Amino acid sequence: MSDLTSLTPSQLINDLTSPYFLTPAADNPGDVLVPDLLTGENYAAWKRSMRMALNAKNKLVFVDGTLKRPPDANTTNLWDRCSDMVLSWLLNSIDSNHPRLYRLQRDLANLKQNVMSIATYYNTIKGIWDEINALTDANSCTCDARKKAEDTASTERLF
Repeated sequence: MSDLTSLTPSQLINDLTSPYFLTPAADNPGDVLVPDLLTGENYAAWKRSMRMALNAKNKLVFVDGTLKRPPDANTTNLWDRCSDMVLSWLLNSIDSNHPRLYRLQRDLANLKQNVMSIATYYNTIKGIWDEINALTDANSCTCDARKKAEDTASTERLF
């Protein structure tokens, strides 16, 4: 990689060895860089795949802190653009149901009736459980494990 401080913004975005270089046809914010989305159980494999993908695109420096945000406005704009691209790739590689499921379960665990009426409190609980069921829907499953999962979910609702 060239000494980035000696290059102009125009040179930075056109230098193939620059971390600021983005390939118009291949680098898009909607891209998913790794074959398997992060679910929590596969963190080690996901991390390795993501590091390899970012390194191949010469963008790992935005994640590991090697390339700090520059002070001058022109280069800062380039840094922000590339950093946002990397962030979008990271967000696209996370199973979106897991964070939502976590928040719903946390909300359910922390829910208190306080000044809510019984009906409002019940409807709030039911709404959260309906969302959890939609995220963890096992309707396509016809095996014996489905009955066990439904029984476990019913027991969890009691708590």
